[in-house]
Amino acid sequence: AVLAAVISFGLAFMGHPVRGDAGLLARAKWAMRDSGCDLDSFRILGKAEQGDSCLVWFSCGTEGSDQHVPMEFEITGNDEYRFVSRRRPWSRTAEIYELEWKDVYCFLIDNISCRYLYIDPRYRDETPRIIEVEERPFLYCYDDGDFFLYYFLDANEEELL
Repeated sequence: AVLAAVISFGLAFMGHPVRGDAGLLARAKWAMRDSGCDLDSFRILGKAEQGDSCLVWFSCGTEGSDQHVPMEFEITGNDEYRFVSRRRPWSRTAEIYELEWKDVYCFLIDNISCRYLYIDPRYRDETPRIIEVEERPFLYCYDDGDFFLYYFLDANEEELL
């Protein structure tokens, strides 16, 4: 009976809208409860919105390192969200994460050596962009409708590898 109640509560919680940052954190902890993360270390790193969807980046501590976990939520009202899915980012450089999401390309930069994000639209009639990374974590989303190149640069504008 107790197990059935826990399962029922969990299933109801998964589909139930949450409110504000406290609700987002509670829902993320629920999604990561079996991951080995230190659930007390969960925090929101940044949010990006696209229409009625919201991508929330979380950080949770694990022994020896942090995990950066993006989760997609549906915006159901004023500061109200419904969990959609956990996403898997890609990382080619330490503490820099990338994710294609809803026709945009999202970068989460938490690397202290990264000072600039250089985006070259390549085949668009746009000039390249140099975005200064002023704070960490730094979240930037770029419309990736066409092919583009990007580089992560240090203070000397040298590419981080």
